[in-house]
Parts: sequence; structure tokens; C-alpha cells
Amino acid sequence: MISHNRTVDGVGAMDSAAWARARRDLERSVKDEVATRFADFIRNQVNPGAEARDAHSETIPRSLWEQAGRLGLCSYGLPRSIGGEGHDFLRFGLMLEEVGYLCDDSAFGVLLGLRAGITHNLWELGRADVIEKYVIPLARGQMGIGFAYTEDADAFSFRSTARRRPDGRWVIDGLKRPVFGGQTADVVLVYVRGEDDDMLAFLIERDDPGVELESIEVNGLRSNGPCLLRLNEAVVAPERLVVATDGFSHAQYSLNWRRLLLACGPLGRMRAFLDDVITAVSGTVRHALPATEFPPVQAQLGRMALNLMTARAITWEALAGSAAGSDAYWDAVSSAAKYVIAEQANAMFAIALRPLATHAYLDGRFARYQRDFATLVTVSGTNDSIERNLGALAVRELRRRGGRR
Repeated sequence: MISHNRTVDGVGAMDSAAWARARRDLERSVKDEVATRFADFIRNQVNPGAEARDAHSETIPRSLWEQAGRLGLCSYGLPRSIGGEGHDFLRFGLMLEEVGYLCDDSAFGVLLGLRAGITHNLWELGRADVIEKYVIPLARGQMGIGFAYTEDADAFSFRSTARRRPDGRWVIDGLKRPVFGGQTADVVLVYVRGEDDDMLAFLIERDDPGVELESIEVNGLRSNGPCLLRLNEAVVAPERLVVATDGFSHAQYSLNWRRLLLACGPLGRMRAFLDDVITAVSGTVRHALPATEFPPVQAQLGRMALNLMTARAITWEALAGSAAGSDAYWDAVSSAAKYVIAEQANAMFAIALRPLATHAYLDGRFARYQRDFATLVTVSGTNDSIERNLGALAVRELRRRGGRR
């Protein structure tokens, strides 16, 4: 029997049969927990305003994040030592998937995963002042955070800069966009180029002089509260410098799990999308039969189910790897999982246009699915960049082995 050396939420290594049983038990446990603890909040508080928020590009209100914090959604994957629930990323990722399945607002699950990943990265810094001032309030839903990395230049040509003053404070200039969750962010983790061209990372607060978070309109995931961050000689204290050297490696490391957690909510949306398509098509009658009784339609739905199964399989692999404690600066499987979810979600929608017919044209739900799925290609590392990195990794690995043997 093949041994996979898997772990599940604190359970030690196990063989493949035990792993399969543990996986089923874990899925059932997470679904039951979400149904008991979080489902009412999602259905009664988050879902009612989802359509209007998307139509008018209105951000998810801060009050919902405060409620999510009180329920334990924001602290689910954080250690108990700082008030978290201590679950590993495998269980946390499954919880995010189930939340995504229940939640009509795709941006909620995405932003929940994004902020949890950033919060976890700040906790890993091991700085008591950062934990006290930022991590604990973030875990409680009392504070919002954004991540500012992207600008109209690659990481080696950043125009956003930081220079140190004689009194030790830093002056930061630049422009970053988009900043997910910026409209409800009290603090933003910002990566800029230092005086020696090394990349640095700072915690910039909304109320700092010279800081402007400007709302912007986007095509998908509209309610996350996207912003443009403008830094005009913003002056910050020395302790706000949280990564003093090789910020590029830190950003790549932080992207591993942030990228993965961000994608788990959309995986749940893929499940919901398939359900909605089947429901809509079932109500279409052809030759006195529901359209779902016709083999060509069943084949189309089957291809959509395969898209979903493919995405779930690689996400499980990535989440299980994170539970086992992977510490790669660039984790190929986590990046591939985000890539596959985005690609398969968009492939699902393309297939669904045929059986949906006029439902895709008339029902606003399906337009939202289309825009939100399309946005996944561009966020947390574009799919093009992931392709290039995976290709470069394949070349390097072959060379390291000395060729094919």
C-alpha cells in the first residue's frame, strides 16, 4: 500500500486508505460546523444585499466584518495563543469553500481568505507590537487590512519608493492599484523599493499624512471595496517597517497561502454555479421533458462537473501540503491551484452558455458569475505569470537532475 504521509487537523501521518476516510470525515465535519455556526449569518446578513452591492459597486459594510469576527470567521485559521481557533489551512480552506458555496457575494469569501492570509503572515513575523496592534484586532474583525503590491511595473522596476530621514522615519512615495478591501482597510501592507534597490514592506495606516485610498470601479468581485493607494511623501515611524530586506522573497512566501486561501471561496462558488445551472435548465421543457433529460445537455453538465472535480482535486492537494507545513518561498502546487480554479471556473461558464440559453441573458446571477470568474485570472498573481513561473521551474528542475534519466 502506498503511504502518502498525510496529516489532517492535527492527526499524524496515515496511509492512503486512512487518508481517504479522514478526508470524508473532515469534509462532513466542516460542512456541519459551517451549517451550525455560520450559515444563518451568511443567509440572513451577507446574502440579502449581494445583488445590490454588485449592481452599484458598493463595498461590503464594515459591520458585516465585525459580525464575522465575533462569529470566529476571521480567526478560524489563527493560533489560539492570540485568540484564534487554531485550525490548520486544510480545514480553514474547506471552511472557506463551504462559505463560498452558501454566500451569494463572491467577494466576501475572496476577501475573507485574503485578509486571513495577510493576518497570518503578520503573526509569523513574531513581533509582539505588530501582534498587539494589528493581528489581534484583525482576528476579531475590529480592523480591516489591504495588500498593496501591484503597480504598473514589475517587482524589479517599482516606482513606489521609500527613503529614510535622519530622524529614522521613512518617507514613502508611489501609487498602487488595485488594493482589495481598501475601502474598509485601516492598514495596508505595502511593498516598495528602498534606497539600495532592495524591496521593503511597511504597514501604512489610512490616517497617516500623505496617504489616500481612492475608491475605483472594477469589472468583477465589485463589492470587495477596491481602491487605488496614493502615497505622497507619507511619513511613517521606523517600527512600521516590517520587512527590512529582500521584500521580494517575503512577498512570494506570503502569496503562497494568501493565493490559495483567496481561491477557496471561488471554488465554493463553482459548486453553487453548477447547482444554479442545473436548476435553471431543469425548468426548461423540450418535447414535454425537462432539458436535463436530454443526453447532449447531460454531457454538457458532465463537462462542467469535471471542471469542478479537477479544481477541487488540486485544491485538496495544495491544502494538504500546507497542513503538512510546506515553507517554500514559491509553492508550485498552491500557485497551480489558484490557476486551475480560475481556468476551470471560466471553462465552466463557457460550457454553461449552451444549456442555459436565454437564462444566461436574462438572469443577472449568471452575469455576476461570469464577471467574478473572469476576475480570478488576474488577481493574486496573474495566470500568465503563474504559467511562466511553472515553466521556469520545470526547466530548472530538469537541469538540476542533469537531464532525463
